[in-house]
Amino acid sequence: MNSVMVCIGGCIGAMARYGASLQWNTNERAIPIGTWVVNVLGSIMLSIVYIAYQHQWLTTLGWSFLGIGFCGAFTTFSTFSLELYEFIDKGKWKVALIYAGTSIGISLFVVGLMLFIFT
Repeated sequence: MNSVMVCIGGCIGAMARYGASLQWNTNERAIPIGTWVVNVLGSIMLSIVYIAYQHQWLTTLGWSFLGIGFCGAFTTFSTFSLELYEFIDKGKWKVALIYAGTSIGISLFVVGLMLFIFT
């Protein structure tokens, strides 16, 4: 049953991520905001889900659906890596550093803050 929950959550997470990309990732923006938003938001969501699971407020099925399935498919390190490579390849080092720094830095900060507050 856990595998089914991962599949269902993953499908919903992937569609939500796809929708965010369609909505926010445009050629007019210097940084792909959609990828940035889903990775930071996904870090917040996964922190909350993790805390709920650790405190046994969430069942194993809930963890499989939300943590592994939804958040796993919603966030996207592979797209982030490709976008970062494209900035570097085009010589946009400043944009690449800002994008990488804010994506990773804010995500780590949010995870740390959530765990500090709720554990």
